[in-house]
Amino acid sequence: DGTDSETVQDHNYIHEDASESKTADSTEPVPSPADVLASMEQGFFTEGFDGLRFILEKLPPDGVTNDVLREEEESMLSDLEVVSSGVNARVMENYSDFLGGMALVSQLQSDLSVSSVVVKSGRRFLNRAHEDVQASLGIAALNRKKG
Repeated sequence: DGTDSETVQDHNYIHEDASESKTADSTEPVPSPADVLASMEQGFFTEGFDGLRFILEKLPPDGVTNDVLREEEESMLSDLEVVSSGVNARVMENYSDFLGGMALVSQLQSDLSVSSVVVKSGRRFLNRAHEDVQASLGIAALNRKKG
């Protein structure tokens, strides 16, 4: 199914230049962020996916031990760390654009507040002018009747 690979590519927030490294307490190479994303269940990248159900169904049916739970926890925390660091990197890449956008929103909010004050003041002046015109028309009608 081509949608699975497209989903991973669409959600690949990780820099591709990350290379494998070795941890201090292990001789096994640490997979690159792209490898971690590729190995994750594709459902994690779809709306409505029940991650808890997926994890519970993945546990061995012959009994769950502390070691199994610990391994699963470490695996999930490692995946979380990779995805989080990738998302953070993507956010930081766009941070200056975000700040610029927030400055524009703030300026727009200020301009709208000033406009609101001007419109309220204009309405007040129009109401006074309307009352003055009505009074003047009333006086003019009385003068016409007298004259």
